[in-house]
Amino acid sequence: MPLQLVGNTNASADSAVALGVGSTASSTYSVATGTVATANQTGAVAIGNRPSATGTNAIAIGSASAASSTSSISIGNTSKASGITSTAIGANATASDTNTTALGNMASATKEKVRLLATVAPQ
Repeated sequence: MPLQLVGNTNASADSAVALGVGSTASSTYSVATGTVATANQTGAVAIGNRPSATGTNAIAIGSASAASSTSSISIGNTSKASGITSTAIGANATASDTNTTALGNMASATKEKVRLLATVAPQ
């Protein structure tokens, strides 16, 4: 049974929870809390002002943060994790490829950057 609290929320799936104005939890076990928070895949969690968790088991925490792939994690204002199992932590951090991690404000992680670091790193 879905749980909806505060006006204009939408929890439309079994075990979904929506808290806050304009928040939507539309898949099983999804949680959306805050203002216009969106969690629309199984196990997705969105917390904050306009966060978006659109991947299965994705987590987005922070104002305008986005986790859009399976098991991606985005923590920090305007952070974005778009690769499968990617993690972006910090304001404006971006992890855009599979299995990448960006840590720190304005940090960016892509496979190309990881390859470059691997070839330049001292042995």
